[in-house]
Parts: sequence; C-alpha cells; structure tokens
Amino acid sequence: NRADCWLDGMLEPERMGEALVGLTAAKDREMDCLAGLSVELAWQRCMARLGERERQALIAWSQAVERIRRGTGRHAETHRQMAREKLSECRVAVPAWVMPLYQVVQTVEPGAGLFDVVIVDEASQSGPDALLLNYIGKRIIVVGDDKQIRPQHVGVNRDDVTYLQQQFLRGVPHSDSYGLESSLYSMAALRFRNRIRLREHFRCMPEIIEFSNQLSYQTEPLVPLRQFGAKRLEPVKAVHVPEGFREGQGDKVINLAEAKRLVQQIVESSEEREYEGKTFGVIVLMGKAQATEISKMLLAELGAEEFEKRSLLCGTPYDFQGDERDIIFLSMVDAPQDGGFCRMDRREETQRKFNVAASRAKDQLWLFHTPTLNNLREECL
Repeated sequence: NRADCWLDGMLEPERMGEALVGLTAAKDREMDCLAGLSVELAWQRCMARLGERERQALIAWSQAVERIRRGTGRHAETHRQMAREKLSECRVAVPAWVMPLYQVVQTVEPGAGLFDVVIVDEASQSGPDALLLNYIGKRIIVVGDDKQIRPQHVGVNRDDVTYLQQQFLRGVPHSDSYGLESSLYSMAALRFRNRIRLREHFRCMPEIIEFSNQLSYQTEPLVPLRQFGAKRLEPVKAVHVPEGFREGQGDKVINLAEAKRLVQQIVESSEEREYEGKTFGVIVLMGKAQATEISKMLLAELGAEEFEKRSLLCGTPYDFQGDERDIIFLSMVDAPQDGGFCRMDRREETQRKFNVAASRAKDQLWLFHTPTLNNLREECL
C-alpha cells in the first residue's frame, strides 16, 4: 500500500507540469544573468577605451546632432559638419554605433572603409540611397526579407527615375536594379553569392506563422521554435462582422461596424485574467483612416494609462515593420459592394503587407472581417 501511494504521488500529472515550469523559469533566470553580465563587461571594456579627448568629442558630437534637429535651419549644414568632425575623433573609442540611415548621412564624413563591419537591419526597407554603406564599411552584412515591405516612394515620378538611370548609369551592370521597386536587400541578393537563409522562427506560435508559410514561404517554410504549454491562448481567432460596410476611398476608407467590434473585443480582453501583462497592436489592412478611428475609440474606452500599459499601437503594416506585440488585432476593412464580390487584389505589395501584418503577433492573432469566402474570388489575396 505504501509503495502504491508513493507511485501515485510520483505519477501525479501536475507534478510534471510544475517541474517543467520551474525548469523553464530557471533557464530564463540564467539567460537574464548572462545577458546582464555581458552588458556590464561590454560597458567596462568601452569605458576603459574612452579617454578624456574621446569623451569630450563624444559629448560634442551628441550636442551637434541635437542642434541639427530637422536639418532645415540656416545653420543646419554647419552643425552637420561639426558632427562629422567630432564623430571622426571619437569613432575608434566607441565599439559599435547604432544609427538610422539618415543620421549616418548627416554625421559621417564619407570615406572608404571607415568601419570594420556594417550591419544593415531591415535592409528590405532601404532604397538605393543606402549603397553608401557599402563604401564606408570594409565588410557589410545585409539582413532583410524580400517577402516583406519595400520602400515607399509616394509622389516620385517614374519617368524621372528612368531618365536619371539612362543619363548617369549607362554602362553600369544591372542599372535597372537601381529603381523605385529596388531595396538594398534586393540589390545585395543580386550581387552577393554567399546568402545565408535563416529558416528558424522564434516569434510566433506555429499556427500563426503557418499563414505566412502558405502565403509567402511555400518553397522554404519557416520552422517555428516557440515552446508552449497546454494553457496557451487560442492562436488564431476570426470574428465575422456581417453588418459591416465600407465607406470612403483610398487612404480614407473605413468600416465603422468592424472598428466598433474590434474595440469592444480589446476592451473585453484587457479585463480578462488570461491577457494580464499582454501587449496589444491593431493593424488595418486597407487605408489609414480606420487605424485613426480605432485609436480614438480605444483612448475613449480604455484611457491613456491602459493604452500605454498595453503598448497599444494602431496603424498599417508599414507602422509595424520590425515590431511585434503579444496580441495583434487585424481589421480587414474591405467589404463587398452591393452584396457582390470584393475587389480582387493580387499585387505583390499586398502580399508583403499581409505577411508583415500576420507575423507581428507572438501569442494570438485576431481577424475582424465583413466579407465571407462567398464574397472573395479564389485568386484574391
């Protein structure tokens, strides 16, 4: 009987789960300690290299950058030149510079091989203007995804671009690649042979990233590595809003019923225990006005404190490129006209937008939609 009781206790189902949770927590603490130690050692090494001359130059550089502001004032160019000079003095003392592209252009005096290694993140977001980075770095690592959003060039005349290509790039190999649809990543993929394909995916639940696999990565699907227990949130949820309708045109298109239902769900979720500590994001799949409308409703319903606590952001896929949230709420916005079909969309840019929008969610993805499959053509994205 004693042996039988002991065996029952050892085989208690909750015991295994508690042990796994404890092990995971211990591993997380170990990683946090290693990360903290790495940070402290890096700062120790950095400060040891920073002499008084370099310290003064670094402060002067930061002050010059602050004075540049928008870069349109009378003395903006003077401040840029000052920033370039000071950066040259303190560049060697700082092991790693992290800057957006525009700040590199403003504050770095161009020269061949100024930096040992240049790492370009989100290179699919950078256009031909980023080619400067090939010049100032001895080596370059280009990180990006051609299945995600490319640079936008709203208002740029395509004929002007073609004229400049013909006038200045005559004889340059693949001169047509320096165009509006080109990104630094696409140009690197064309010219560099040693491309490394990263297949492991760490952000999304398997069911969420499977949508992107079917949409954009059929030949080389991403391998989800997220580990999860039995009590996880349902990864994908769809909410039909049959009373929804589309009004407005272009960026001003909205679906008010869909927006109200989405806001209602966010308010409900923020009060539920299973969403405690979760961050929220709202992505609209058509136009920009719907995001503004939802943001106003949420501020009125939740208040500014809860809005900030949830790191709430309402925007388009472009606003979320390179970002992530625990929970993402998608608003399709589109609706059938006169009970018929929705407008068919097969554009590559739309495919990239949908890929980015869906893959921002870590734990759960909601879709609020007015049309049903009966309102969509089979070829429509």
